[in-house]
Amino acid sequence: MRETSKALSAYHAYVALGPGRSLAKLAETWGKSRAYVGQLERWSSAFGWVARASAHDAAAFAREQAEAEAAARQKSAEEREAQQKRRQEDEQAIREMFMRHINTGVSPTAATQIQAGKLLTEHYLIADEIVQLKEELAEIRRNLEKGPS
Repeated sequence: MRETSKALSAYHAYVALGPGRSLAKLAETWGKSRAYVGQLERWSSAFGWVARASAHDAAAFAREQAEAEAAARQKSAEEREAQQKRRQEDEQAIREMFMRHINTGVSPTAATQIQAGKLLTEHYLIADEIVQLKEELAEIRRNLEKGPS
């Protein structure tokens, strides 16, 4: 027996209901009577709707997980790149500050040393934020690996 276009439309609507789907909900969504559930049950049984819908859900979950992991990797790479750029800019600024003092023969003032210290402190704070983000991403990955609730 071949799945008719009407049965196939019903199957697609069934899948669209999501993981909490049921044939009764499908009949209700379509505004059909309770008696129509019997027809849906026959189609579901004949064409393996439950197994097909489960396979669809698993594939959708795998796609979502892969997309989330790719986005997390991309964000992490962008953050590392931005951090490295800031670090290089700050290191260059510190070198330039000290070179101005060396070229003028004046030792760095306390204010210059404080400014250099602040720049270095920012690096440590950024590194801490990255560690925290990595922990959050690991938690997201663990939750995604558990699958849909």
